[in-house]
Amino acid sequence: MPRTIAAWLQPGGHLIAAMGAATTPGPIEEGRLARRADVCQPARRRHLRAFIEAAGLIIRLAEEETADEDGRTTTLLWVVAEKPPPG
Repeated sequence: MPRTIAAWLQPGGHLIAAMGAATTPGPIEEGRLARRADVCQPARRRHLRAFIEAAGLIIRLAEEETADEDGRTTTLLWVVAEKPPPG
């Protein structure tokens, strides 16, 4: 999705997004003791940042915000990224 958004932006344009950054259950691992693997927060944040940068955007701000939503703690990663000028 960031690649699509990056294509829409003009040079100097900005993407402002909030993405889930908390520990989330990952896929069920195969094997003798099948279990759900957790994606840890630091890895999730790195993945989200790499995902945006791979789209050709420059991250200008990345900040976490944790809030209580219906009795559950939710962590979002707020990102401001810019499409650089050509060349």
